Amino acid sequence: ALPISQRRAGDERDAQRLAGDERDAQRIAHLPEKFKDAPEFLTVPMSKWDEKMTAAAENDPCDALAILSAIRRRVPGVSYRLLKIIWLLRQPGVCDEFRELSDLDDNGDLRYDAFRGADSLEAVASVFLSDGFLNFEDYSDGGIYVSAFAAECGVHVDVVEVALDAFEADSKATQCTATQATDAIFIKAVRKGVEAARRMGRKRVAIFPYAGIVDGDGRVHKDRYEEKVLSKQLFGRFGRQLVRAAGGDDESMSEKDLIAAVEKKMVVHNRVFMSRRLLTALAMEGGAVYRRAGKGITAVEQDVEGIATALIGGMIETGGLNVAYTGSQAKRFPGRSEVLNDAHFAFRFMRDVAFADAAGGDAAAFEKAYKLVKKLLAKVVFAREERMKQRLAETSVLLLEENGLDVLAKADAETWRLRRECPTYGTIDAGTFARALAAESGRKGGASSAKLVSDFNDPEVAQSPEEEQKAKNILQIDLTQAEKDAHVRACEGGGGVPRGGFSTQDENDAHAVAIVRGKLKKRGFLPQDPVADDNPADALRGDAPGSASDPAASPAGDGAQRFTGKKKDPKSVRGALTFIEMDVPLICSECETKETSRWYGSKADRNKPVCDKCYTWQLAATRGDCAVCERAGAVAGKMRKSRFTVGAWLCGKCWRKEAPADRVCASCPAGVDAVLSWRKSKRIEGAPWLCNPCYLNERTEIITAAGTTCSKCGSNKTSAWRNSPDVPGGKMCKKCWDQDNPAPRRSKKQKK
Repeated sequence: ALPISQRRAGDERDAQRLAGDERDAQRIAHLPEKFKDAPEFLTVPMSKWDEKMTAAAENDPCDALAILSAIRRRVPGVSYRLLKIIWLLRQPGVCDEFRELSDLDDNGDLRYDAFRGADSLEAVASVFLSDGFLNFEDYSDGGIYVSAFAAECGVHVDVVEVALDAFEADSKATQCTATQATDAIFIKAVRKGVEAARRMGRKRVAIFPYAGIVDGDGRVHKDRYEEKVLSKQLFGRFGRQLVRAAGGDDESMSEKDLIAAVEKKMVVHNRVFMSRRLLTALAMEGGAVYRRAGKGITAVEQDVEGIATALIGGMIETGGLNVAYTGSQAKRFPGRSEVLNDAHFAFRFMRDVAFADAAGGDAAAFEKAYKLVKKLLAKVVFAREERMKQRLAETSVLLLEENGLDVLAKADAETWRLRRECPTYGTIDAGTFARALAAESGRKGGASSAKLVSDFNDPEVAQSPEEEQKAKNILQIDLTQAEKDAHVRACEGGGGVPRGGFSTQDENDAHAVAIVRGKLKKRGFLPQDPVADDNPADALRGDAPGSASDPAASPAGDGAQRFTGKKKDPKSVRGALTFIEMDVPLICSECETKETSRWYGSKADRNKPVCDKCYTWQLAATRGDCAVCERAGAVAGKMRKSRFTVGAWLCGKCWRKEAPADRVCASCPAGVDAVLSWRKSKRIEGAPWLCNPCYLNERTEIITAAGTTCSKCGSNKTSAWRNSPDVPGGKMCKKCWDQDNPAPRRSKKQKK
């Protein structure tokens, strides 16, 4: 295959001859006209809908709201901000293939909300997607793509069963617990689907769909597919097992060669769900609500990726190959969250900046703004990003060294050599800097791995035990030549291992898991690690007395946990009996804790237990965004019903300051927009509402008017009086009392 740069379209005329590009050009030309006819409820935030708008949304012939709600039930990370774009895609004649795929069944659910199968290999294409979704070769740019492996299973042990057994064995051999956990979910879903086919007594073809997004400049769908299929991710690992089980040669995993090798037992289908140019046009026309919430075009792309995942049934819970949660509001969880390196972050950040700068324009205005952003000075574009400023300083130092231009991407380095100049911290532009990060990401990992192996084979070099183990892990990786070539291309394109270098994908996964688990421990979702005896400075961080991990609560040799004080045996709290009768371990399926005040059935699967804290977050996630600040329920953590707007939900912060729009403080002109909390007056007739500062002033005046004086300082002004411990019947002001009785400040969590 030709390099990526040589496969790009030579000019716009060549690109426009592709079928997908021509069709998108026609659709984009009609988008402004279609958006002019948008009903009123699409132009107003959902939190401000009245009864008329709500009725209009529910009776909308396009069913945009019902479809988005069904999508969010499968992929909760998709934001309601995408409603206007879904409405447009559902318009007759705009995107007929999307309209057909998104039609709901009689129960109001997505059609592909379970394990998917077909009666034959020939029927897979029509079951997977309609004919309106075109192939990779019909487009000249990136965007959202969907792929699917399909293989025979059913009556006898066939391709899927053999591949699944081999995949399960490899999964158990890995050292990464997060990978094992997600693999187990996928294996369970596939076995359930295969067993259903076997009970039907006939041969079936199982379909394994996947949805993804193509990032970066100049990359197309085929590039990303080749990287994924040869990667160590679930998509690549299981795909290679299917090829081997079907009798194919996994030395070549290109779509053409793969089909030719195993066409009798297995097929692969690759389609473009939405091209980048159409996605950009939709974002520019219908993305105003994202801008108001401070979101960029990357949030729109993530939500469309979530829609694709939901419509094709791509999540591992239904036998798909999508592991990471998708959508702009996807929750962060070990092993199921996307981890961006600095290069990916830089490109996405520049696109978001261009999206904000091109507000009110079309797709052409965005592309013009994006080109301009890439030409701006990097120190200006990333002025508020501390991490990017640090990387910029590191890159500028390397540029000053001998052969410093090698830090840049190959094309940029050649350009600067011809100019006989070298960029500096103050002159390098944002595009050159981002491409340098992408190139450095691959070179750093490759050079580190090469040095480890070289030193391991050199008897005169003494390696540390950690370095020796890393070298052994590298040598044990059984890579085919095609995988090695794909790794080189990935490094050149900005992929590869992260800065600092990891030897294997398992180590990379373990590092990401450690970061997320550390944050969960810090927030109290997971128990703290036991404290070492020689670390008295951290003695207060140990487990609480009476907890399951407290040595005093579980005497040596006893074998049973003891729960004392406020700690309760998790087997005796409410909800535990349900799962004990089902023979389900009492371990939270979200945070893996074993202690809680109450057990609930997970919102995702009622047969899986979740602790009280995680259930609260799940419940909040089902209630949508806050009607005032539009913060997602999954982020806010707890949602409450509005006291003044029917059907609206508010986060705790907005609920506490909620008031009628016409409320004004009786002592000052402050309105609802400037007041954090309201109190009723105790002096003014009728007890009108006061803002918190005015209420505190009134309280001080009432206390002062009583004529009480402090027995210590003689003052008659204070915010509160305390009984004096020295003068019987005397009083002390709050200031003197606090000076005589200092107490450590406690957080709200400690007070609870």
